[in-house]
Amino acid sequence: MGAEVTLVAPPTLLPARVDSWGVSVSYDLDAVLPKQDVVMLLRVQLERQKAGFFPSLREYARLYGLDAQRLATMADHAIVMHPGPMNRGVEIAAEVADSLERSVIADQVANGISVRMALLYLLLGGPAIEIDPSGGPAPAGESARGPSGRGTVPPEPPGSAPPPAPALEGAAL
Repeated sequence: MGAEVTLVAPPTLLPARVDSWGVSVSYDLDAVLPKQDVVMLLRVQLERQKAGFFPSLREYARLYGLDAQRLATMADHAIVMHPGPMNRGVEIAAEVADSLERSVIADQVANGISVRMALLYLLLGGPAIEIDPSGGPAPAGESARGPSGRGTVPPEPPGSAPPPAPALEGAAL
């Protein structure tokens, strides 16, 4: 999709063979922050900390936590994301998470419910509307998924209108 992704983490938290993913890898958050348009933080799974992937939560927060000082080094247009739940004071400082100017976390979490509901609806058998490569709906009876027919758009009876799509208030897709 054209995004240039950089993963930043302690080496012990990066997956094996991450170099084959087509992403950049860094261990220095401060070096990459000023170049980013979006910073997506993930929760440190405290229940796994007993495995010793890093020395302490304090050290992790010092090296990889996004605080107000680091936020100030980011581009003015850059936003902060986190899917929640978050460990305030570990991967993200409270003042960053609650920043009205830069954080889209509240919107992300609120919209996540609607998006997950819509995906479950479609995956569990709701009507699918296929999109052809030109950007419009696929012709009735055809599917972009191939000959299996799964997810095809059924032909409409003559003189009938297709059913309306389900409403997703507040969802940003």
